[in-house]
Amino acid sequence: MNDREKIGIEREVSSLIARSDEDDDLRKIERAIGGLIEPRRAPNGRILFVPRGTAKDRRSETENYLSVRGIMDWKRKAKRRRYLEKKKDPHYKGPLILGEGDSWLEYPCNKDNGEWIGEDFAFLSLAKAGDTWADIINDENGMYDDGTPMGLFKTVEIEKPHIVILSIGGNDVVEKIEQYVMPYAADREPEDYINDDFELILNFIEYNYRACIKRLISMGCHVLIHSYDYPDPRAQSDGGQWLGGPLEIERGIPGPTLWRGIINSMLTRVHSRLRNIPDDSAFGGKVTLVELFNTIGSDDADAGPDRNLWTDEMHGTGVGFGMIAQRFKEEIYKIAL
Repeated sequence: MNDREKIGIEREVSSLIARSDEDDDLRKIERAIGGLIEPRRAPNGRILFVPRGTAKDRRSETENYLSVRGIMDWKRKAKRRRYLEKKKDPHYKGPLILGEGDSWLEYPCNKDNGEWIGEDFAFLSLAKAGDTWADIINDENGMYDDGTPMGLFKTVEIEKPHIVILSIGGNDVVEKIEQYVMPYAADREPEDYINDDFELILNFIEYNYRACIKRLISMGCHVLIHSYDYPDPRAQSDGGQWLGGPLEIERGIPGPTLWRGIINSMLTRVHSRLRNIPDDSAFGGKVTLVELFNTIGSDDADAGPDRNLWTDEMHGTGVGFGMIAQRFKEEIYKIAL
C-alpha cells in the first residue's frame, strides 16, 4: 500500500470518528471503521491499527501502521454526551460513575463494557484501549481536544462521582507476556512456566491499585475493581497476536491447552493480589472486587471458552461484554441501593 492510500484511509477513519460526536448510531460507525482497519500487536506489545487485510508479518504491519488521532477511545465523546444527559435528567436517581482503564471499558472494535454499563447508569469513561498503569499516571495532567481533563483525579474533583471503576493492569502483563514465561519443557506444569519476573509486575500492579484507591476513597468515592476473565489464547495463524502467538513463537510452547493453563495461572495470581484489597481495614469497606472468572471464559484448559463470546483472544464480543457488564451492574445496584 502506498502513502496516498494510507493517508486516504486515515482521513476516512478520522471523518468517521468525528461523526461519532453527533451520531448516536455507534454500531454503524463501528462497522464502517472495522471495514477499513484492524488491530494488530505492535512490537512493544501494544495495539496498533493497519488497513484491513494487511499481511500478518511484522514488516508489513510496521510499514502500514495507521496514525489516527483518537482511535483508541473514539467512543469517549459519545459516552460523555450520554453521561451528561443522564446526569441532567431529573428522573435519573442512580449514581454517577467514572471509569478509568483499558479496553475492557473502552474497546474500539465492538460494544464494550462501558457502553453496556452506560445504558443503566450515568457512566463517564476515561478509559483507552491499550493503556497501562504508566499511561494512566502520565495522563493525569493532560487535556482532551474538547477541553475536558484526561486525568482521573482531576475528573473526580470536577464530577464528584459516587463510584469509580478501575480496569487496569491487564496490559502491564500482556505487553510483555513472553518475558514472564519460561521456554517449553515437556515435564513442566502450567503454573511452573511463570518466572520470577512476574512477581515484580504483580508488585507494581498491586502498589498502584492501593495508592490510587486510597486517594479515591479520600475524595469520597466507592471503588470497583475486577478480575479479568479467563481468555481465549490462539495460535498466531489464527489471530493469536497477544497471548497464544507470543507463547508459541517466542517460547516454543505448543497448543491451546498449555497456553490456557499458563495464562489462567497468571490471571489467578493477579486476582490473588486484588482479592485482599476490599478486606483491608484501611479502605473502610469502600472497595468492591467484581468476580468475572467463568463469565465468558473457562477454567477448563482442555475445553476452553465459548469462542462465540470472544471477538479475539482478550476481548468479548458485544454479547460477551454484555454478560460481563451484567456482573458490574449487579454490584453497582448493591452499592447504590
